[in-house]
Amino acid sequence: MIYYSVIKKASYKEAYSIDQLTAIFIAENIKRLSGDRQCEKSMVALGLSSVLKRFFVSSEIDFKIKKTRLGKPILIVNGDESLHVSYAHSKDSVFVAVSDQPIGVDVESVNRFENHKGFSKWLHPNELQYKENLSVLAQIWTRKEALTKLTGLGYKITFKKFKLYPESHIFLEGANVYFHSIVSNKEVLSFASFEKNTPAVLKKSMI
Repeated sequence: MIYYSVIKKASYKEAYSIDQLTAIFIAENIKRLSGDRQCEKSMVALGLSSVLKRFFVSSEIDFKIKKTRLGKPILIVNGDESLHVSYAHSKDSVFVAVSDQPIGVDVESVNRFENHKGFSKWLHPNELQYKENLSVLAQIWTRKEALTKLTGLGYKITFKKFKLYPESHIFLEGANVYFHSIVSNKEVLSFASFEKNTPAVLKKSMI
């Protein structure tokens, strides 16, 4: 089960429900998101607070995030580390996901790939055929970013090694990893998750 919160720019045409967040706060802060790490952290924290209220009926929710050596976030809620978190942002939105299973998410603006030549170096040879399709490039990129977040391996993963489009899964270190992308005119959001019956020991060793 995945719970999530999406915070959109106030002027964004695609409307999402915004739990516990005000349009005023978003209008004042989203424009600073790309260059302000503190703003990003605040937006993630607010989105996370909203999501956790769907998991817990108690109004007393104490949560914090710590990170592994490679930067994977570890969610601690009321002293418990059983939930998993992943978050991402583009210039127009912040996405926060919480799950009872390991998860990786990434979101990116499609127009980022207009100057696609620099991105060819991370495409698998069989993905080069899509280098003129901005939407597909965004899907490939966000799936690969989501994979790094799912596994906690960061950029130790060689993007060029994995072909993640048009397939919806890969076999990695003895586990099936599945991908799902949501595509709009402006953005692509991608999820990465393990097969449900992936041995817990394997998942723990990767994260």
